[in-house]
Amino acid sequence: MRNGIIMVLLLVGGVAQGASLNSQLLAGNDLLQTGQAAEALEAFNALQVEYPDAAAVQFGIGASYYQMAEHHASQGAVEESVAAFKEAEQHFDRLSHSDTASIQRHGAFNRANCLAQTAKLSAEQPELAQAAVGQFKAAIEAYEQVVDAYPDHGQAQQNLDHVRYALKVLEQQLEEQKQEQDEEQKEDQQPPEQAFVMLQRATTDINNADARPNEAGDTVQLYYGEGGQK
Repeated sequence: MRNGIIMVLLLVGGVAQGASLNSQLLAGNDLLQTGQAAEALEAFNALQVEYPDAAAVQFGIGASYYQMAEHHASQGAVEESVAAFKEAEQHFDRLSHSDTASIQRHGAFNRANCLAQTAKLSAEQPELAQAAVGQFKAAIEAYEQVVDAYPDHGQAQQNLDHVRYALKVLEQQLEEQKQEQDEEQKEDQQPPEQAFVMLQRATTDINNADARPNEAGDTVQLYYGEGGQK
């Protein structure tokens, strides 16, 4: 699944202010392009203090967390990756009320990506597989919203198809595991009467010996010789 992160720059009102913000956004984006997500996050967080309402700054913070999440995932740090994807998702979600159409579009798409990537990570961990079902469903809903709002968004449709398939595979795996567990429980809970029948049919390979269940029917005893001595 492609992550679909697209850096968006937004000029704000006022020529001097807009040029300054745009220049700093470019600097933050350069850090992301060279894989310096932590440094980019620091830069965008500093920008947020000066421009708290700038949607492009929120997008930059979300993109930084997203890249950090990918790095954690590549290192096998699942908990750290999930936490970073959650931070990214929250920042992208804030862009749904942006006055800029391109910001809304990219924010909604990348929010869905965050949910999908979190579900994918959970599905790879046996203890989190059940939680992944709900996470995949949340990602599907988010992608459907993007496709409904932007029918020309081919990548969103592609990711939606991928997540639907991943959920189907996961649900099949969980069903197979449940069936196996049910079979194992049935074997462990063998009915007493079946065990008694097996005892009644007990035999032995010892010469001149006979295997007989005791009066209680819960054990087998060996009897030797014609007199049937124990």
